[in-house]
Amino acid sequence: MREFTCVFNLRFHELNLIKVPLNLLDLLEDRFRYFKTVLPDLLASPGSLLFILDGLDEFKYQLDWNAPDRDISLDSKVPVSELIVVLIKGSLLPESSVILTSRPSTDAPKWFFQCCCVVLGCEEDQVKEYTSKFYKDLKVSEKVYNYILDNDNLFVLSFIPLYCYIICTALAEFFSSQEDSDSRSLELNPPRTVSDVYYCYLFTAVKHHALKGKVERNTPRSEVLSLVMQQLTNLGRLAYGNLLKSKIMFDIQELERYGLTPVDIQSTLLSQILVPLKEERVEMFSFFHLTVQEHLAALYCAINLSKQGHIIQALDFWCFGEIPPPSTSPTPLLSQDLHLDQTRVENLQMFTRFLMGVLRTRLGGQLDGLVLAQWRWAWRGRISPPG
Repeated sequence: MREFTCVFNLRFHELNLIKVPLNLLDLLEDRFRYFKTVLPDLLASPGSLLFILDGLDEFKYQLDWNAPDRDISLDSKVPVSELIVVLIKGSLLPESSVILTSRPSTDAPKWFFQCCCVVLGCEEDQVKEYTSKFYKDLKVSEKVYNYILDNDNLFVLSFIPLYCYIICTALAEFFSSQEDSDSRSLELNPPRTVSDVYYCYLFTAVKHHALKGKVERNTPRSEVLSLVMQQLTNLGRLAYGNLLKSKIMFDIQELERYGLTPVDIQSTLLSQILVPLKEERVEMFSFFHLTVQEHLAALYCAINLSKQGHIIQALDFWCFGEIPPPSTSPTPLLSQDLHLDQTRVENLQMFTRFLMGVLRTRLGGQLDGLVLAQWRWAWRGRISPPG
């Protein structure tokens, strides 16, 4: 086992904030200020250094893996995307070690790495243990675990600890130790797909946190959603607009442009984080998880796309980067100045899967309270009516 003197953890969603060329020393001094005085000594022995580059799929800049090698030193100022490439390829600090984490869909050349592996997460027994600790009530935890076990979609998802938390939160509305008629009726139709789980997770977060006791457990879903329609719409606009830009961190000014204020934002949807920028700390926000941003973006699109032709045109853009010709009627959410390169199209795969699931939810009438209000606006000429 190799021993390291120092491990540098660099998160791609934070690297997205860098807009000017810089060298590796500048980057490390900004991110690890307490190492400022010893960095030169550490970099003098690169064989004892480990760089963890976390979340490549969240990086908004395109990496040019085929760029010709250049003589880049510790003092060379280059774009952050180029700095990452030379660090991974070993053109800079070749004796150091690099671990890159990413979603499987990311197109990172495997020949730059000595080893590639898939992190499996929880084992079956650990999922069972997690549900028992999550629910406390043994009967409820057994019912939830058996339900997960019998559903292939949820069972595969549950191996990832964060997803296991989302599943348990979503299923809490459907499995209860209370033997009232409402709980029994809820048990008849619990979520079966990944999209269903996220929608139920969102609904649970809204019902129990955003509304702060304003509704009862048996309040109809449509009534709950109608109460937070504007907030969910604003969150969806924020999620969708920035997803197209591969942007997952937002400052207060951007939130306000989307009609959101930090005091109204619940920790279940956005988590407040501090990101070091130069000599000050800037208050930044991100969604609880990238998949939450993707699902909210899909929900926003499903609400605002009502015509079949518009849905097909939008899918052509999200899946293939194809913008409808100017001669066609304008499609909501799309414009001629939008552009998606191949990397960004690949990064929208989870979003488009969520969209298809949410459209199915809409057809089942489960978006009542969101969609119906939008359709009432449609007849007043604000958006295209359903076709």
